[in-house]
Amino acid sequence: MGRASKHLFLFRDWLFERMVNCILYESVVIKIKNFKRSKKKSDRKYIGYNEDGIIYLDPKRGTPRILVHELFHHLFGSLLDDESRDQPNSKTDQFAGKTRLDRRNNWEETQVLRLEQFFFKALNKKQIKILQGFIDEVKTGRKTTAK
Repeated sequence: MGRASKHLFLFRDWLFERMVNCILYESVVIKIKNFKRSKKKSDRKYIGYNEDGIIYLDPKRGTPRILVHELFHHLFGSLLDDESRDQPNSKTDQFAGKTRLDRRNNWEETQVLRLEQFFFKALNKKQIKILQGFIDEVKTGRKTTAK
């Protein structure tokens, strides 16, 4: 293993630890929500959603990958929001949306998707099982938190 690879794995492990700490120490709460039964038609397409420190996951389609995606929204939301404001209009205009705010939100979502894509592929099987364990705990109603 090269020196650069070792440092990338150390960074991956550090970031994963931050994500787990968010869940364990309750800065993030995971809840199950059936989006297909939502009253709002636009919400039915969701698999996961992050709002005010609560991550909502679909009971059947909520996977560790979706959990990682929503944790990235939680961890990097304000940073990406600031970055989207600093982007020139020519960069955000490449994204779909009726208003500048819509285009900024689409830019942010694209950045989170890129982070998720690279980070999730770098996780090892043990880390993915840990994330799946958190999802299973919520589904069965058990709660494991460190206090």
